[in-house]
Amino acid sequence: MKKSLLSLIFLSLVTMLAHAEEIDFSAASVSITKSNSIILDGIRVDGYGFTRDDALRVKYDFNLATLGFDIDMESLVVFQNVGIFHEQHMAVDVGSLQPSYVVNLETQTGKNEDITILPAGEPLNTNTDYPFVIPQGTQLVATIDLEMGHVFSWYLSGGTREFEYELTGPNTQIKGQIDKKEKLVSEPLKIFTPGTYEIKISIINPNAKNANIKINLFNNNHYEAVSLFDRTSINEKLTANAWDYLKYQVSLNPNEILELPASTFESIAMKLVNNKSQLVAHTGKKQPLVYKEESDKTQNYYLFIYDKDASGKRYSSKVSIKVEEPEVTEPEITEPSDVDEAGPDAGTVVDVGGEADTETSR
Repeated sequence: MKKSLLSLIFLSLVTMLAHAEEIDFSAASVSITKSNSIILDGIRVDGYGFTRDDALRVKYDFNLATLGFDIDMESLVVFQNVGIFHEQHMAVDVGSLQPSYVVNLETQTGKNEDITILPAGEPLNTNTDYPFVIPQGTQLVATIDLEMGHVFSWYLSGGTREFEYELTGPNTQIKGQIDKKEKLVSEPLKIFTPGTYEIKISIINPNAKNANIKINLFNNNHYEAVSLFDRTSINEKLTANAWDYLKYQVSLNPNEILELPASTFESIAMKLVNNKSQLVAHTGKKQPLVYKEESDKTQNYYLFIYDKDASGKRYSSKVSIKVEEPEVTEPEITEPSDVDEAGPDAGTVVDVGGEADTETSR
């Protein structure tokens, strides 16, 4: 997004929140709707009744007459006490790591002779592919209860027709389409408001016969935060067709340097976020993450490790936290004075033979 556009959006929000001490866009996700509106999800505001633990979602509508963007006040949503996050990565630990869900159609598990039919309404596991047959004129409706801190996504595959889908829930409405035989990994959705969410999938062609599709729902925030220390080993595999991530807490004292070796996979990325949800270090494409604590106080951070391609790669390394050693300055060596420059008051002169001749000045 161009800086000029961001400046306009920032100024309009500052005008609305004139008494806020700080407005931070750095952790927000940006999306553009089909109607040319821009949605900023996760703006942090300190003041005006908000704290850094709160987040705002704001929509800006394009104004053709002014060629600018107008803030949609009715779309403003305030999410309280959501804690630290950056883009789709939330730091809070959730109670239900992979919640179950129900669908209004029957499905099955297993293969060949081991197939088990699961009736409609039977609780299904997330992180599992389930095949469905959608009858003509019928919607597939998947219902799931999500809590604050879940990062929700879905994977659709094996479709024998063109489908349209819609996700609805508290303060949420997302629509899209998927072509025949296309595989779709949805964008991750941070859940700020707990509640019941539904995905509805329909055949686009009203004259089409039954159609097949596989669905897989997923909570990407399913790893609990672990504290990092010097020489901590990391060896974890991320999930294919999902956006899950590893998260760690790390404290750095003044002049300490945190270093994580580069991944062997180009799609693995790492980022370090401070307690204001601000990005302080980021790396990817087989580059190490190195960060030195420059402040004069101990600071706490969250480290996120994730796969940018949702390809299910592994990250293995050993963490290094070291104090930067001060540079050693060599003492300055002064060359001895030449004898000829000693002057008439010189005392004893030692010759090569080791005998001393004493010269007395008069």
